[in-house]
Amino acid sequence: MFSANRILVALFLVCLHCMCYSQGGSGWPKFADIILEQRDYQGNLTITDRHWLQAGIPTYQAIEFPSPSSHPVLGVAYKKGTTITIDVTFVNYRSSEMLGYIKFQGARLSCPTNDPAIEQLLTLSVTPSAPMNVYLLPYSSVTKTITIQNVPNYVAVGQLQLKYEFPLVDMETSQFGDNGTNGTFEGWERLYIVDDTPKGLQSVPWADFLEFSCRWAFGASGKDDVCAKMTRGMFSSNRSPQHRLGYNILQSTIYPWDMEASSQLPNTYYLGQFLHGLEFSPKFDTDCRGLNVGMKLAIAACGHDIRTVYLGVDSVSQNKQFNTTQICPAGLPTSNPANYSSKVFTFHIVAYNPISNKTYDASNAYFVESTGPQIYMDAPIEWQLPTHYHNGTTIYGLLSSLVAPPSPPPTVYLPWQWPTILYFEPLNLNSSEAIGQ
Repeated sequence: MFSANRILVALFLVCLHCMCYSQGGSGWPKFADIILEQRDYQGNLTITDRHWLQAGIPTYQAIEFPSPSSHPVLGVAYKKGTTITIDVTFVNYRSSEMLGYIKFQGARLSCPTNDPAIEQLLTLSVTPSAPMNVYLLPYSSVTKTITIQNVPNYVAVGQLQLKYEFPLVDMETSQFGDNGTNGTFEGWERLYIVDDTPKGLQSVPWADFLEFSCRWAFGASGKDDVCAKMTRGMFSSNRSPQHRLGYNILQSTIYPWDMEASSQLPNTYYLGQFLHGLEFSPKFDTDCRGLNVGMKLAIAACGHDIRTVYLGVDSVSQNKQFNTTQICPAGLPTSNPANYSSKVFTFHIVAYNPISNKTYDASNAYFVESTGPQIYMDAPIEWQLPTHYHNGTTIYGLLSSLVAPPSPPPTVYLPWQWPTILYFEPLNLNSSEAIGQ
């Protein structure tokens, strides 16, 4: 009898397999009490978000799905090109044995674009490709392990989507069902793909920040490329058309710390407030501190160290104000000359790589090159110091002229009118003010 049952089971599986392949799916109803209970991602990066931190929990739980409804896990992070392993657990809440197989048919990453109505679909591969037999005792579970390959070898973000067959039979009632996706893709967790191991104040990156950081730097690979794409991605709100950034010199609440008032103000970047503004307004304005110190943190979340520096007239001057060259604020099209004008600054903050001496400015596009009269009309990604600030006897770069120059005005701009490179960056993101409430 036992042998006969085994033969019947084998025949059933073969027939089931052939039917699903020939018909493109079984068309059977789902068993409501056979549940995909758990997804556990292996080898992923440790991350968190501001809601978990507000709840006093420093990092996400080990099991990504399911997660608490009060503060759900927003996604899973991996380094670029990683093969992703997932343990998938199914539970039988029926009082009878269930027999069948599961076959994963496809995987893809659905990524945001600059059009909110269009997603970019990146094809991934899933193994094993062959059907995996499933035998579930009453009120028991089974775990199957799959791997996702062809993960982007660059910074990316999107929803992982899977397609699979899961035909089953109730061994007592002979009822057939299919708990698969019926030929469509099913959304699983959000994936954040970073360039390298997160660094510094984002060594445990915030998922809600990764959502934007990976959009801004989408497609970047390597430090220089990440810095460049992050700069222009933040300036133009790349792949984030409904949550845009803008530059406003008067909006200084995100990082109000100032060199001149460092003893009175906390050295805190209000990342929680920054994210709240991005998430709940179609356009969120902040100043150069909010944008470029924020860019330092976004680059750190994607795996690279960079500094931020203070550019301004040296304290020898009686008046620190200076006129800029023609600049266009973040959030406006760089191709329209009407968007460029001269501003009055007391100082300016830019991101800076001290090894390559390259500067990055996500807050403004510049009409001309820092080294000469050539039209530039973009956010700088390869300028250097001190010429980003001022190019000696010319009027290119950031500084055009002093608002109140010494008398008589100099014929050559002296070293005291160039900046001393002063690093200007927050010390931690652990305070309740930084996290936000």
